[in-house]
Amino acid sequence: MIKMNIDLNQNITRFSSFVSNVSLNLAGQSLTDYDIPELLLFLRQNPLIKKVDLSLNNIGNQGLSIFAEGNKTVLYVNLTGNNITDEGMAEFASKNKIIQEINFSDNRISEQGIEIYINLNHSCNKTRFTKLRYQ
Repeated sequence: MIKMNIDLNQNITRFSSFVSNVSLNLAGQSLTDYDIPELLLFLRQNPLIKKVDLSLNNIGNQGLSIFAEGNKTVLYVNLTGNNITDEGMAEFASKNKIIQEINFSDNRISEQGIEIYINLNHSCNKTRFTKLRYQ
């Protein structure tokens, strides 16, 4: 289990150069589940960021779960081309309280996983699934 072992008073600047207006573009930065706690801290320090592009990284179910649970400000997330499975989507749907739009395209998601997600999702108004990579 990944834990948030980051000093909450620490000023995180690693992601600063990827900010533009209210967006944070971290596409293709080789991020993993272990980077998510630091990302959440950065987002807490920059609450005006509402859109995050995490596409083409190596984020899996655990990172997605941590993000869904710890996110307090981001409304739009792109997770295209990561390592998310049906289990991760189900966990996201049950924990997400903030995100309104998410893109799960090109992940390891089955049609059954989409059905489970639809039944569990209560917060996300727009979800995109294209180019499914079956497990």
